[in-house]
Amino acid sequence: MYVRSALMSYQHTLATNVNNAMSEIDTVAQELDFKLVVTKKGKHRKPRNKPQTVPRQLAEPDRSVFCQKTVITQLQSAEADISQSAFFRQCLEIVPPILAGVETIVCLGLGKFHQCAIARYQLAFIRCLRKQTNLTVGAQFFDPVFTGSEVETLQTLGETVLHENLEGKYSAERKTLYFLPHCPKQIVNNLLWKNWDPCRLPNVVLLCNSFSTVVNNNPDRLLRINAGYILRAADLFREVPLRNNFRFTDIFNDTSLHYFGANEDEQNSHIDWSNTDEPSYEPDDLELISKEALATSSSRTLKQLLSELKAIRSSEGACAYSLASKYITEQYRRFETTEQQHCRAKEELQFTAQTYRCYLESLRKLKELNESYRGKGERSIRETADMVGFKLPHDPK
Repeated sequence: MYVRSALMSYQHTLATNVNNAMSEIDTVAQELDFKLVVTKKGKHRKPRNKPQTVPRQLAEPDRSVFCQKTVITQLQSAEADISQSAFFRQCLEIVPPILAGVETIVCLGLGKFHQCAIARYQLAFIRCLRKQTNLTVGAQFFDPVFTGSEVETLQTLGETVLHENLEGKYSAERKTLYFLPHCPKQIVNNLLWKNWDPCRLPNVVLLCNSFSTVVNNNPDRLLRINAGYILRAADLFREVPLRNNFRFTDIFNDTSLHYFGANEDEQNSHIDWSNTDEPSYEPDDLELISKEALATSSSRTLKQLLSELKAIRSSEGACAYSLASKYITEQYRRFETTEQQHCRAKEELQFTAQTYRCYLESLRKLKELNESYRGKGERSIRETADMVGFKLPHDPK
């Protein structure tokens, strides 16, 4: 009798835990969020019937949507700050002759300038530089982290926003200034590879991290793997460092202007134009964001996540599942190519999604175990033997 009483008590506790877990999933479906909150007090209390709340994204405006007028005002303030600085005056003493004849400006990897002051100052710098050097050309911008509001802000300012992620593989058919503020060296390497031609390479003017710093701070054996064209271009491009005396030292640090400086004789004698193999990088390279690799891993996790969500919702109707799946899919699309840029760790959002999938899978398995082994009154000897896979003495072998 004691064993039977203990077994019934355990079954009651297990059923209570399952009900609490399902209640938590209900909360997730109602709020359409990934936050799963379990209070420390009152875990074993019966869930109360709470009034239905408005989904969070309907009740509150999206925090990523910024007031465009405020951002433009902040940008104008940054432009005034830069144009009056000694840093910018020194730039104007050395930059204009190099930029003479530039017909296009391409800015890659600027960042989320609505939120990040560094990105906003870098945007202000390239706009001031274009204005003060009398470059009557438009600028083209691309960064996979741009939000819709940031794209609208750039378009309001009269700039052009590119939509295809070429990973830096842009062809310079005419003299082009490429502004790559603190971009991964693989992006610069891809750009050099795309223009490794005697007709196109002289058209490339790079305002990016110092070539000499990249070459001096990395072993040649590694540079040949992930920055081979930078290693080759370091001897062909002339580098003009920008003195980092701006009042914020983390905005233009290690920035240099690079332009093609080899004469015709050096081009014919020292440059190997024939070796133009497209660079490839290791999948675990932390600097380069591969859209294909990330999409493959993300789509697999998304399918598993939706499958688990559908399984656990099969007994409660399709309405909640439809809302939750729509929200999850929208989040995947939103962070499809930006995950590694704004997260604290590599593949942080991917890890969060996998953790949530594991949570749903565990709940499903717990429910299956509970339904299979939950006590249904007194069992016969045969039922108990069949449940655990034993045979009775008189059963045929």
